Amino acid sequence: MSWLKDKIDAQLAEHERIHAIENEAPNLFNSVWNELLKIVQEANADGFILKPNGNSEKRRITLLHHRFKTLETGKMPALQLSLSDKRNHLHLDIEDAPVLRFDIDLCPNDRVVCLKLEGLRKSPQETAEAIMDVFLFSKN
Repeated sequence: MSWLKDKIDAQLAEHERIHAIENEAPNLFNSVWNELLKIVQEANADGFILKPNGNSEKRRITLLHHRFKTLETGKMPALQLSLSDKRNHLHLDIEDAPVLRFDIDLCPNDRVVCLKLEGLRKSPQETAEAIMDVFLFSKN
């Protein structure tokens, strides 16, 4: 192959990668949200009071009662989850908590669009569990 052919092939592959991510990112976002709702339901049955809310582009879970911590009067911690503008990562905002960044990428082994945390592939369930672990049990 020539240098030019290699560059053209690389550009085409990158274009296909970006297109696949843009198309699949909303489905991954919704899958993570559905897994979060399962955890909310389980946590509410086990002594927490969590209220999910939001719209298709920005989701929110508010903590109204923590089973193991006393919340400051008038303060209701919340997590907000949204898809980045470029659809290449999940944007997670949790006040006073460590930052988690879930990248959305094309996984090289099977060429499937997937979520990654610190370079490691995560399922929607694993992603939701990591999010709720930080939200409910972070020491910060």
